[in-house]
Amino acid sequence: MHITMDIDSIISDLFTSPKRVNDIHEFSDQPGIYAFFYQGKSTVVNSITLKSNSLAYIGKTESSQRSRDANTHFKSGKTSSSTVRKSFGAILREELVLTPIPRNDSN
Repeated sequence: MHITMDIDSIISDLFTSPKRVNDIHEFSDQPGIYAFFYQGKSTVVNSITLKSNSLAYIGKTESSQRSRDANTHFKSGKTSSSTVRKSFGAILREELVLTPIPRNDSN
């Protein structure tokens, strides 16, 4: 089933119906937009203020939610093909003393 929504409806739905990753049992086979929200206490990380229940990341997939979200962001142990994991890693690098590992010798 393919549902077409306008961008305002999609963004509104992301903010009004957030779901915890562990509560998602089925991913769409359609392209789409997805978002991650910060659920912890308000804090500042590397000059970035994170307020509880605030939007932390928004992304899109050209293929499907299943292949991008379920298989790329959460299933693989690698961050190189997950923009959300790379983004969060960059933000948290100093605080968590993370060591970036280049994907290849040219990076």
